[in-house]
Amino acid sequence: MMKFILTVLICLQGYFCCGQNTVGAYEGKLLADKNLLLIKEIDGEQYLELFSSEKEYFSVDIIKVGNTFQFQLPLNDGSELLISYKDMGSYLLMGFEMDGEKYETKFDRINLPKKNPLESFFEVGQNKYDPAVIGKWKHIKTYNPDGSNNTTDGSAGRGYINTYYGDGRMVPDAQMFRDIEKQNGNSNFSYLDIPAVNWKTKGQYLILEVNGAPTEYEYFVKNDTLTMITPTKIKQIHIKVK
Repeated sequence: MMKFILTVLICLQGYFCCGQNTVGAYEGKLLADKNLLLIKEIDGEQYLELFSSEKEYFSVDIIKVGNTFQFQLPLNDGSELLISYKDMGSYLLMGFEMDGEKYETKFDRINLPKKNPLESFFEVGQNKYDPAVIGKWKHIKTYNPDGSNNTTDGSAGRGYINTYYGDGRMVPDAQMFRDIEKQNGNSNFSYLDIPAVNWKTKGQYLILEVNGAPTEYEYFVKNDTLTMITPTKIKQIHIKVK
């Protein structure tokens, strides 16, 4: 229970940035392996909501003290724990002191869909691997954010087929890597050079992990077309191979 309280305190601390706008959503670990932290504002006053599930959360007011933000988190014994935080840009760095020990943790800023954000974050009633994505897909077109054709994407329109399996594996087309190595002057291509790729879906995002490094794509499937939008708003069009 003490660990639970400490976790809540840390989250609340991150809510108060050093004069910057910290209103938004954050993900980190405090009360559980996966906590959602929402910083909100009403009539110029900020408050924090810390979720350990879609139905379990704490709501705490925030107070600005100098160039930091603080809040008092009530403990089970009736006392209160002082939490403070700093805005580090892409994440909140939170800290507090208890029993003579100092603790720090961070919450990363994230984007949540407007529709059912809590259900999406905690994957309530969702299939981790969207069945609509499972199958073979051929990359046929890539568009720039302004809608013009992207001519720098060497994988579009060359017949490469990526296969998404229901167990979270994504097997990229070996020919694509063979062609890339050939263009780079390497004739000693080996299938062992192909990176390990895994995939999953979370709300409106399709997440690809290449050798453990994740990239989130906004995605939607309509009929036999899979559209993926990169973080830089590059749009990739894939058609299903039957």
